[in-house]
Amino acid sequence: MSPWEIDSLITSILVFALVMYMALIVYKDLIKPSGMSRFGAALICGVLLTAPAAYLVKNLVVLLNTTEFY
Repeated sequence: MSPWEIDSLITSILVFALVMYMALIVYKDLIKPSGMSRFGAALICGVLLTAPAAYLVKNLVVLLNTTEFY
């Protein structure tokens, strides 16, 4: 593995961990105490997770386009 691939892998793992921590905080401090409905909770989580999902998709596209398949 090249250093670039290791860096990309570590960054993706840490972004995933940060997003999961963010979702936990939103659930624990915002959704649960307010008694929000399931639709509202899904809407908030969907909006908050859109940007990290786009980041991970972009990394996958770049990784697949730069990897040669033999």
